[in-house]
Amino acid sequence: MGFQLCQSVAASSKVRGKRSMHPRRRGNSRDLQDGIAIVEGKRRLSRVRIQMRISWENWQDVYNEVIDPLAREGADIICDLNVLAKGEDMIRENTVELGIKESLSQRGIEAEIDAG
Repeated sequence: MGFQLCQSVAASSKVRGKRSMHPRRRGNSRDLQDGIAIVEGKRRLSRVRIQMRISWENWQDVYNEVIDPLAREGADIICDLNVLAKGEDMIRENTVELGIKESLSQRGIEAEIDAG
């Protein structure tokens, strides 16, 4: 999922991507940890908006392949996050009330939580 997303973002912004088994710094290219060399183009973007639906298992990949590269470019990043957790009587109320709400409050993060 993540690599294809990065490829489509690179293609849409006219940045050329190149797969490399041994990442090295060459000329005007910047190599990412996973071996994808992205050659810097002349065109610069003022804003990028990416909307996606992913499972929680892919969260770290999205961070590594989408958020971190944008942060390294110097972008101010805001993530709007919508979490849907469901299961027939699977989620303990204390997990939401004492764990999640308390953690968010301690970090000063405002959140709307609809549980039922």
